[in-house]
Amino acid sequence: MDTFAQIAKSGIQGRLDQLIQPAPMPLTADRLTLEACDRAPGAVPEKMRTAQQLGAALETQRQWAATYLADYAPPMEAYRSVTKLRDFRCRNEAGEVTEVTIPHYAGPLGAARLVYETTFTLSALEGRRAFVVIRGADYRAAVFVNDQLVGTHEGFFATFEFDVTDCVHMGENRLTIRLDNDFVMMGSRNEASAEKIYGDKIYAATGPGYDDPALGWHHCPPGMGLLDTVEIQLRAPVYIQDVFSRTLDGEMEFWIEVGSCLYAPQPVSFDVSIYGQNRRETVVEHLRVVPSTGKQLGLGDTFTEVASRRDGTLNATLPLPCRKGRNRYKVKVDAGSMAWWSPETPWLYQIQIRLLDAAGQVIDTHAQQFGRRTFTQDMDSTPTGMFYLNGTPIRLRGANTMGFEQQDVMRGDFDQLIDDILLAKLCHMNFLRITQRPVQQQVYEYCDRLGLMVQTDLPLFGCLRRHQFCEAVRQAEEMERHIRSHPSCILISYINEPFPNANNAPQSNLDRSELECFFDVADLIVKLNNPDRVIKHVDGDYDPPSKTMPDNHCYPMWYNGHGIDIGLLHKGHWMYVKPDWYYGCGEFGCEGLEDWELMCQTYPKDWLLQPGEPDEAWSPKRIVNAQTADFYHFFYERPDSPRAWVQESQRFQAFATRMMTEAFRRDDRMVSFAIHLFIDAFPSGWMKTIMDCRRHPKPAFFAYRDALEPLLVSLRTDKACFFAGETAQAECWICNDTQLSGSRTLRYELLHGGKVIAEAAQPAAVGANTACCNSIVSFALPETDRREEVTLRAILLDGETVLSWNEQVYTVFPPCAAPGPVLVRRAENVTEADIAYAAQGGILWIDCPAEGFHTFDGSRVQVKLSGMSPFHFASRKTGHPWVDGFQSRDFSYWYSRETDSITPLADSTMVAEDFRPVLTSRNLDATGAWQEENVLCEKSVGRGHLVLSQISYSMMLDNPAGQLLLSQMTQTSALH
Repeated sequence: MDTFAQIAKSGIQGRLDQLIQPAPMPLTADRLTLEACDRAPGAVPEKMRTAQQLGAALETQRQWAATYLADYAPPMEAYRSVTKLRDFRCRNEAGEVTEVTIPHYAGPLGAARLVYETTFTLSALEGRRAFVVIRGADYRAAVFVNDQLVGTHEGFFATFEFDVTDCVHMGENRLTIRLDNDFVMMGSRNEASAEKIYGDKIYAATGPGYDDPALGWHHCPPGMGLLDTVEIQLRAPVYIQDVFSRTLDGEMEFWIEVGSCLYAPQPVSFDVSIYGQNRRETVVEHLRVVPSTGKQLGLGDTFTEVASRRDGTLNATLPLPCRKGRNRYKVKVDAGSMAWWSPETPWLYQIQIRLLDAAGQVIDTHAQQFGRRTFTQDMDSTPTGMFYLNGTPIRLRGANTMGFEQQDVMRGDFDQLIDDILLAKLCHMNFLRITQRPVQQQVYEYCDRLGLMVQTDLPLFGCLRRHQFCEAVRQAEEMERHIRSHPSCILISYINEPFPNANNAPQSNLDRSELECFFDVADLIVKLNNPDRVIKHVDGDYDPPSKTMPDNHCYPMWYNGHGIDIGLLHKGHWMYVKPDWYYGCGEFGCEGLEDWELMCQTYPKDWLLQPGEPDEAWSPKRIVNAQTADFYHFFYERPDSPRAWVQESQRFQAFATRMMTEAFRRDDRMVSFAIHLFIDAFPSGWMKTIMDCRRHPKPAFFAYRDALEPLLVSLRTDKACFFAGETAQAECWICNDTQLSGSRTLRYELLHGGKVIAEAAQPAAVGANTACCNSIVSFALPETDRREEVTLRAILLDGETVLSWNEQVYTVFPPCAAPGPVLVRRAENVTEADIAYAAQGGILWIDCPAEGFHTFDGSRVQVKLSGMSPFHFASRKTGHPWVDGFQSRDFSYWYSRETDSITPLADSTMVAEDFRPVLTSRNLDATGAWQEENVLCEKSVGRGHLVLSQISYSMMLDNPAGQLLLSQMTQTSALH
């Protein structure tokens, strides 16, 4: 299995004594029975289902966005000379030189070096200082000007700069940037070998990737390069470094950071103006600010007190001149009637600062967009951890990213970046997890402008090497300074999926207690730079708990059973978390292949069908690092053609997306979740995306959009297959992420053959920012002599206005003959008399034989535990007559009376000599490869049959498909 599957298989290994496993919330709902009727269905709004509908909605969304993309702030005069350097010569370790244009990002991977060289020309400094400004150099950079080392930097996302005045001369100058790459701390490979090597690079598992099918497309390999711009700036010796805004009670506070190259203190003052950026408004104009402070004395400092009285400074206001290095000045402005920033109305302002010298002359200027907003987390109530935006509770619903937004910026395609953000909003997302790395400023700026909230992660995955502790703290500060000015940036985390026992390398990595010390130190440095930052220490914790909000990653419908069984999740359970907290799910999802047309247009030829090959020869195994070929058998049968692979994988991805997302929506304790992933950057980057690199939506996009409706009706049932005439039921949940509250109406319609055959209505209490079960609905299924489907529809109404609606499909089987006699035995209880019973024409059913080797009627049988958790699906694609007439998904997601929930079909498979497969799955062989193995198989014994089944006989009886199979099976018995 690949690295990520191995992580999933290992599961949580934390301190379980400090954790609880949340149980389903108690059901106090009313019970309601639908009454028979015969009428036409009521009208409901159409749900979006096609790329064409999405395209039309995107055009409307662009019109909405135009308001917030407007720029009304007056232009500022520039006091810096800026030269952007784009063309470089890039030399690798072999001495090969290529001409590149930055941004430039590619291999080599691992421990490698690239040297970028270019020239720039200076005509005059005129009392200014020369700086080289580099916005993102991956990974360790050494910067030389005219062969003199001017500075070094480690990292890949931060902007850094060096004063190069003493190294430059008039005329042509040479700039050299030497980059050294490394293997990552959790281990990575290079081009020469697939062997995992451990290095010091602070990098997680996401990035922009690069256009190379074998290595660059998939899962963001840790390449290297210059990711953004390189500039030569001429500026005054005293200059504005940064401006950061804080929203206080009735005020805006601005931290103005001023840098100085001079040792002598320099008197400075500011001319401050604030304008609406995307609204016509002037908040303040040309406010003159002279920095000063009041003198304070230390307790008992009588010497200073006497001296201050003598020189008259005891109660004086002291000027605050600018000293060498970084200086911070605070300016407060009455917020008055300034508009609030929110996802619905992302109003922005622009602060314009003119830096004045002692003579009142402007020496530098700076403009910074900002928004008036607060984002907090309640750390005092129980349960703890609810988020608040501008004082109102909010739940985060979004997606992970993996390079598409970075590629937009690197290509300079900001129209695409705008569309990508709008597509997220059209999917009802309100945030993106910029996964496992900070990104370019332009991404955050457009999220500011378009009202999409953002979580940004420090690029740590799994572990932190001991000798990189201080470097990680330094990069945590860089990350906060990188994002703190953006109202869209509401949340940060420090590490993705930390592993127990220091990733089993405590000699080189921090153990969990030491990692908690890192969190504490990182908190201090972050809060020093932004006192208001909300922090989640861990995203996807495999070694919980931490001091902050619990977050787990959960892939039960891909890494089969990962985190929690899907039946338990569907029922309302959750993974182990610390008690009395809200919690989040930072990742969930599954793979859906790209369209065959995209594959044919972009994939290497050896990934596709070869000339003369039959369709059924193709498998996603040919796609480098695709996981579908390894895991499909847990969820669906092997398709027979490339197009069928695409169709079935995308169908299942949509089904899984709806099932998991609605389970999260029904859990009132879940305050944050993000599907993995949103948009792919390359044709096979990480096919868990719900939209491909062309921005074509997969069916899962629409499934996710439906499940993210801010006001959602969710119908939940553990059993959706019945015989005709039986009574079915469903829980009806109202999942409300809005502030709407009060009494509404729920109307139920049972649809069959285009008509409503049963109905009911009842009052519905809608609570703000909560999820609750409103009712449990029962209804009789129609009589039928053939297999049919009926649909339960729930409609939430405000008067006659439809607020939300949803459906649950039920399969109705015609009555079948009762199964004939079957002798059921456990493997350890089988006797010679039992075998004789089968030989005389009976059926001997051996129920769930245990792991290990067995011999039945002289045939050797090996029972093997599933290579990845108990499974919910078995294939009837065996050609056995007992499964004639069944459909491909009949043996999946079965109900168990014993647990009153969806329960795995089986936890083992069988390799059985002389037995004929009836139902199959796959399991790992001795080499670690997946091979087909039996779930249910049979052997003729005399006039009867010996049946081995890992599906229990009782579960067969609990489900119509099981009863039908038993009926067809016993029809063959001579004793029937």
